[in-house]
Amino acid sequence: MTDHVPASTTHRALHARRSRALIGLLVGVLFAGASVSMTDAATVSRSLVAGIGLRGGNGTASLRLLTNGAGSVYTRGHGLEHNTVYRQALYKGSCSVPGTRILTLSSATTTASGKISHTARLTSAGASRVRTALRHGGKVAIRIWTGSSTRCGAFKPTTTGSGGTGGGGSGGGSGGSGGLPAFRHIYVLVMENHEYGSIVGSANAPYLNGLIAQYGLATNYDAVAHPSEPNYLALLSGSTQGITNDSRYDFAGTNLVDQLAAHQKSWRVFAQNVPLGCYTGMTASSGPDGSGSYVRKHEPAISFTDISGDAARCADIANFSAFDPAAADFEMIVPNLCNDMHDCSVATGDTFLQGFVPTITSSAAFKSGGVLFITWDEGTSAIGGGGHVATLVIGPGAKTGFTSSVAHDHYSLVRTIEDAWGLGCLNQTCSANDLREFFP
Repeated sequence: MTDHVPASTTHRALHARRSRALIGLLVGVLFAGASVSMTDAATVSRSLVAGIGLRGGNGTASLRLLTNGAGSVYTRGHGLEHNTVYRQALYKGSCSVPGTRILTLSSATTTASGKISHTARLTSAGASRVRTALRHGGKVAIRIWTGSSTRCGAFKPTTTGSGGTGGGGSGGGSGGSGGLPAFRHIYVLVMENHEYGSIVGSANAPYLNGLIAQYGLATNYDAVAHPSEPNYLALLSGSTQGITNDSRYDFAGTNLVDQLAAHQKSWRVFAQNVPLGCYTGMTASSGPDGSGSYVRKHEPAISFTDISGDAARCADIANFSAFDPAAADFEMIVPNLCNDMHDCSVATGDTFLQGFVPTITSSAAFKSGGVLFITWDEGTSAIGGGGHVATLVIGPGAKTGFTSSVAHDHYSLVRTIEDAWGLGCLNQTCSANDLREFFP
């Protein structure tokens, strides 16, 4: 499918260098009100934080697409062949294969000095096709027509920007130029079934939005699947395990718990209203935690046989009556169906968090090098496979009032834990970035 966009010309000064061939190409695609940048072969950010290099040819040159924030796209470049029309197109797979074009951009004519600057309109549908191809298509190529000749190359990630409040964070595989702290405690609290826009800026979530203003927010974070269960599995194993429903499963594969154990790190899963004693049922209600309902599909540890079949490991799955911020190095926290916003309102979930989160943030365990991630298992759209969801990064060592539009997902969150503690990687986390841009 091809998306043609009209071109109009506006001149802007750039340092130029002429060349008869193109070796480097930096590309960012940004569209009306929200921007899209290609940070690597698997993800796309909503701001220009990284470029993509095109190998081949001689000399040096660059070409970049930028936004003016109102839907227009500037094409800027230097070191290009002078008085030449460049027609750019993006391909899923190889650009030498007919029929694989996903987007055609408008022509851009260089000046006699090899400079180029013009504006065009990129539709959100076109940007969506680019985003989808980069997320799911593996290699993405670009083809450039220069007069009668054609050049074709594959994308190669290069970091060209850095994060900041309201900005884009740094691109590339690690998410930023700084390192991750060796956290003393990591807490992952999972809420339910709300798209980013129903949380961020919502009058129904004043407590959450207060946390966002004070701490960090990943503005370009996606869940990885629908429905709920595969997302929880992704958060504990770096994989959806290939499932597409909320049924009962027992997996024999390696999980984050195994990684933690191999590195002498302790863990707990606190699931509200879960019965103790290796409970393997699908649902449960009330108990020591009071009214409310637990569902197995929201508690991933019990679905791995090296946990469910081991009484000692099963004992590390507890309900909220036993919650202790200092109980383990890693703690996953799963509220019941009402408090997690699944069955009850955003306002109800926000009120729950207002009462529960200070139990963590006021604790000595948290204050001495802890970090809390609050995310949503899935949204209501198909963005990223499971919807565009809010993810908060809260910690005494995290940047304050910080937002990052680097593309992240649940695998990025797991990779953050792995990178902070040197656990290695697991399944899809091996190709994921982490959230290190949130830390100085």
